[in-house]
Amino acid sequence: MRHSLSRIMPALTGLVAVGLLFGATPAASATAQTPPSTALTAAAEDDPIIQPMDAASCQWAPGAAGNTHCFSVYGKPAKGPFIYKVIDEFMGLNAGNICSATAEIKYHPAWATGTYTRTIPNAGCAGSAMQLSWFPNENMKVGSDICGRQKNNKTNQAYTAWICHKIGAA
Repeated sequence: MRHSLSRIMPALTGLVAVGLLFGATPAASATAQTPPSTALTAAAEDDPIIQPMDAASCQWAPGAAGNTHCFSVYGKPAKGPFIYKVIDEFMGLNAGNICSATAEIKYHPAWATGTYTRTIPNAGCAGSAMQLSWFPNENMKVGSDICGRQKNNKTNQAYTAWICHKIGAA
């Protein structure tokens, strides 16, 4: 199933926050440009699209005008700060495929004393969006950040700025 903000955004219209479990933190950027980002907050347990530990943010990305980088995290509050899926997505509006992508995910498992970095390579090409997914299926340390960034041919192999979500208590 493809997850992008175009699928998630209609659900935000009736969203009532019941508690913030994830929050987007500003990503450091090498440029003076500070694009807006959107974060999802907690929703009702029975919402079929947004769950209480889901979060997504997007920001402008290097390269051509309209390039966008999004980072989404999906979790289950009933299991603690349990993260089951992470998606790092790059969308390019200009012509040509997105190729040779690599995503980096920084995270802090609950059992660990420090932060780990997961690299997700994809040597192939995609049309207007490149999604790189990871399924950690583990609890993360409360109060830590989980962050993602991506590089590809559209960014001239320069990484996008990090997008981070704070891990909250269930």
